[in-house]
Amino acid sequence: MLIYFFNGQKQNISSAEKISEKLLRLALADYSARRGLSLAKADTESLPLVREPGEKPFFEDLPQVHFSVSHSFHIWACAMDDSPVGLDLEVPGLRWKEDSPERREKIARRFFTAAENRYLEDHPDAFFDFWVRKEACLKLTGKGISGGLSSVSLVEDDRIKTVDQGYFFTGLDLDPEAAAACCTEGPCEIEALIPLVLDEVACHE
Repeated sequence: MLIYFFNGQKQNISSAEKISEKLLRLALADYSARRGLSLAKADTESLPLVREPGEKPFFEDLPQVHFSVSHSFHIWACAMDDSPVGLDLEVPGLRWKEDSPERREKIARRFFTAAENRYLEDHPDAFFDFWVRKEACLKLTGKGISGGLSSVSLVEDDRIKTVDQGYFFTGLDLDPEAAAACCTEGPCEIEALIPLVLDEVACHE
């Protein structure tokens, strides 16, 4: 699996969402070269990207390429592999800047399991470790948040698990600001973390 990431802060890009597809296609160009898919740059820029309501997006002509994209403010990331994958990231200091311990506790009671809530009593900083892992799992399955954040349990015997119900969870160290994780259907082997760079023209198109 290859993990691509982008931090737009140096280029004054506050919303990576606006350029998410450009970044995805840039990642695809690199991925295709590394995997020997024989795609020209023009091909990766024009391949149909299918987005069906309630379904995971995919490249119509590349069913063998699985990917999962996540972005939060100026940070963007994508996991790409030949097997299904889910990835999620958050920038807690920005998205949750109005958050309070009380609000976080309320969210945890609603979306997390009893064991996870007990764990958070002694390890409150684990909140986002749980959140991104659960979101990554729902992205893997394609269910989205409606699939239930409590449908997976990440704590057993007062320890954070790396496997639950056949899903494997891996934390990602992408950026000091971000909490991120990926979820796979088998043991996860991350070959490389690859930073992406856009030229100034592409950034502001």
